[in-house]
Amino acid sequence: SWYTIEDRQFLGCRFHLPTRTDVTAVGGHLFRPSKHDGSIFAVITRLDSLSGLPSTSTQPSASGQPFIPTNVMATGLFSVPSSISADYVFPLSVSLPAGDYALIFGSGLFGDPHSENSGFAAGMPINNTDLPGASYITWEGLYKWWREDSGVSRVRFTVYGIPRHPPVPVVQVQPALNACPGYYCDPHGTNYWVIAQNGRSATVVFDASASYDIDNDALSFRWSRLDGSGEQFVSDNFRSTNVLSGSVHFRLSVSDGITTTSTNFDIHVLSPVDVVDNLLDAMDKLELARGIRIRGRSALDEHLEKAAQYLAQGQPARAVDFLDLYQKRIAAQSDLLGVANAQELVRLAQAVIDAVGGSR
Repeated sequence: SWYTIEDRQFLGCRFHLPTRTDVTAVGGHLFRPSKHDGSIFAVITRLDSLSGLPSTSTQPSASGQPFIPTNVMATGLFSVPSSISADYVFPLSVSLPAGDYALIFGSGLFGDPHSENSGFAAGMPINNTDLPGASYITWEGLYKWWREDSGVSRVRFTVYGIPRHPPVPVVQVQPALNACPGYYCDPHGTNYWVIAQNGRSATVVFDASASYDIDNDALSFRWSRLDGSGEQFVSDNFRSTNVLSGSVHFRLSVSDGITTTSTNFDIHVLSPVDVVDNLLDAMDKLELARGIRIRGRSALDEHLEKAAQYLAQGQPARAVDFLDLYQKRIAAQSDLLGVANAQELVRLAQAVIDAVGGSR
């Protein structure tokens, strides 16, 4: 037994692509009737959903046509070569975005020479095993409508292709205070903290060189600044240098020529005084988390308060003296604080020293 493919009856199978796919061929289990040359068309058409139909108008089709031209993604004319049923493969090249589609075989359209009432063009035997979720549709030319309840089963359609993957944008920011675990930690990579050496602005380098594409496609880059007026172009190089102040929102878009993937991130520019103040907060949180009291806490607080005072007064050399004392006292308490925690506090103090030039 079989289902017929002809100018008045098209057979199709719906399918879903989870990612962009470069289709290379289509096919199915087919045979050619003895009194026909086996000429058929194959069409891939986009659907609104996996339960959708090629014509979105209600049945019967208002236009009387089975396809919406703007939804047709690819067509081809083929000839089933034999009256012996077998799996035949026909070349068809198209790049399809992720989505829902139907592969349909028929006769009399898309340049196929057979006119109306030309009859039986090809057959699809019903001796196959349906895959889970198999979803078949038929076009009935006599009534000019699509049906999904015609009882078609156990036929085989095939779509051959190479899955393509979207590019993955990776943002790196230098210099940045970020460290995980640590006080300035964002495991999602959407927030970066930077010290402004002059207390107002900082030169920040964005780097997208770690972005990648599983398919090894060549990548292009676009950096944009996001504000109340929308998206403002910054640069199309993989590396971008910017002078920033305050908190600023950015977007990195990476394209492989077909698919573009974007990620948003924020830059928070801090003054050296901000970071010193945050060191006080970091010690509070550390004491709470470990249930301890840092030895000489009052003296450590005084060191940081003096450092902040001298920084605010424009005396970085005096501030560095107190930050150096702070580092030594913290390093001596690694046993109480934990080595990693002590190293993090020392690192942040050193970041302030470096930002103000390490002057003495």
